Amino acid sequence: MRKRFQYHADMTIRPLIALWAFFAALLLAPRAAFPIDDAPAAGHPVVLVTEQMKPFSYTEDGAARGIAVDIVTEALEAAGIAYTLEFLPWHRAMERVEGEPGAFIFCIARTPERERRFAWVAPLAPAEVGLFRLHSRTDLAGVGSGNLATYRMAAIRGYFTSEILRQWGVPEGNVTLFPDLNKRKVIEHLELGWSDFFLGDPLVFSIELKAAGKEHELVLNGPALRVGDYYLAAHPATDPALLRRVGEALRRLRESGRAKAILQEYSRRERP
Repeated sequence: MRKRFQYHADMTIRPLIALWAFFAALLLAPRAAFPIDDAPAAGHPVVLVTEQMKPFSYTEDGAARGIAVDIVTEALEAAGIAYTLEFLPWHRAMERVEGEPGAFIFCIARTPERERRFAWVAPLAPAEVGLFRLHSRTDLAGVGSGNLATYRMAAIRGYFTSEILRQWGVPEGNVTLFPDLNKRKVIEHLELGWSDFFLGDPLVFSIELKAAGKEHELVLNGPALRVGDYYLAAHPATDPALLRRVGEALRRLRESGRAKAILQEYSRRERP
């Protein structure tokens, strides 16, 4: 039992270490050449949309919480930028932002397929993926991203992980896509043996497993892979001055050390 528990602890702690490294790199990166405009944003409040994706964005006791939620909202508040925040299923959040200039979305992974569909404002956290399998399927232990073509895969519809599977050469016929409102069904699907692996964010899915009491039944099949970053992004026709102001607000928050402090707070909460 102790060995299994330790494996789950690694699943949670290793992605948090990646978050620490991410924020350290941002602080050391050259400053972007944003013109600073301290005038109040004109018109309506900034529209923010996100999804339930603990620990990055979620609701708890009626309040919006999460690493990315706190970073984005605190940055806007410090800059005096009014906003509204709405939690939507991922496919609806994407549709909302793609149809509404001035709307912003997070946490969205920046991928080649999405590059021209959005204005990319600022990175918020590293985007990682991991292959999850049943603990009992030790025959799959040696499988990695380079030899998945003959295996049955599961992923969430509309997530960047389905793009990753295509890049890895997994045929579409081998992939079962689940609605984003029903992530727990993935666990049942794997337990029934209908897929060999689920590709997901290791930190997010390990929290889902713990909440479902399944952290010992499913394990991460090898180390997590960094595939990019989660971003705050916006409709491409959003006012460039607003994009610059929001980006500058996030940069200031990082340089103040507050983004690092937010990460520390959530790291303490999520340790098993």
